[in-house]
Amino acid sequence: MKVHVIRSFDYSKVEYEKVVKLLQGQAGPLQFVKGTAAGHAQVWSQEKKLFDRYVAAAFRYKKDFDFANHTMSLGWNEFFDLADMYRETNRLLADDFIVLLTPVSNSNNWFTSFSKESNTIFIHTEDWGRYLPCDPAYPIAYLAMSQVVEKIYYKDIQEKVHHAHPTPVGCMSDFCQKKSDIIFKLRTADICPDCIDDMVGAGVRGDVINQAIMLFEKTRNEMLFRQRFKQLPSRLHISRGNVIQLLDYQGKVIDLAPLEKTVFFLFLKHPEGILLKNRAQYRQEVEAIYRKLTIYTPGDEVQQAELEKELSESARALTDPLDNSMSEKITRIKSKFTKELGAETAKYYSIQGERGQLRKILLNRTMVSCESSIFTEDIFPSVPLEDAVFQEVQ
Repeated sequence: MKVHVIRSFDYSKVEYEKVVKLLQGQAGPLQFVKGTAAGHAQVWSQEKKLFDRYVAAAFRYKKDFDFANHTMSLGWNEFFDLADMYRETNRLLADDFIVLLTPVSNSNNWFTSFSKESNTIFIHTEDWGRYLPCDPAYPIAYLAMSQVVEKIYYKDIQEKVHHAHPTPVGCMSDFCQKKSDIIFKLRTADICPDCIDDMVGAGVRGDVINQAIMLFEKTRNEMLFRQRFKQLPSRLHISRGNVIQLLDYQGKVIDLAPLEKTVFFLFLKHPEGILLKNRAQYRQEVEAIYRKLTIYTPGDEVQQAELEKELSESARALTDPLDNSMSEKITRIKSKFTKELGAETAKYYSIQGERGQLRKILLNRTMVSCESSIFTEDIFPSVPLEDAVFQEVQ
């Protein structure tokens, strides 16, 4: 089976050739072929007509339309028509695939999609730096391979969406609705056993699946080995009940004990940092945080007195320069974030700093939102940031 990889006029030839080279580097029944000059000329001529039409329509809508702050967007069928034009120009077989790599955004803002009527696919090549700090050739090559395999299997988008994993499991068939999902998918770069069984049962050739898995593994290893792939920090949200959530990691909850959470919240409130030797001056603030985090059932006077004593003693221990309580909590916080996120990403959330120097949480506070009464409204937004949606089918 041949897969013809073509590009929009505005997509860099250098980047295009890197993607094609990656795809051609994995042997198998899918043969990835570079686009011809004649076919590209036809596609680019039609693209210019579409752009001119877009400009004319924009000026009809608004005479002083600002093109500097707007980019052209095409409908899916317009991308598919461009690919089909290439098919006709080169007299390609109906079974041949065409993958159009384009920096032009699409009307549904998806990373990629395929046509129901023909073996045509488009992939949006821009903005990968917003999601993955790696060479974009890797995720683009991954999408090209995965789309071809899924087109063989699913036939149309509706069937794909119906069978996709709604909750990401690190499989090619994950329905990625957020940037965190595509990060997870590419870190795993796999096809789950259930999907493999379903594909084989539906008639997808085993050597096609093997070729895809080998390419996925290659691209994943390259990104990890060369350290071009690093998990971006997620936005952190503190709920009204003081639950710590990482919004861009599928709403992952970080479970800290009350005293650990007290220390974490203290440093979160002080982006300038804290000298541990001066921790005593934060005694009242620490106790106030701990009180709000302590859940108890009102009892008799004796029980209340015991609770007050425990609250006061815990706050004293945390802020006593001669007590090791604060350092223990800092170590536990680091351990829990590292366990959930890995050492590299945990650095944004754990309390960093050398002995004798300021200790601080590195996460940019613009990435923190809060509904908790522990924090005043002037520190963080009082409601969660709207979750940006980046839709994808691949």
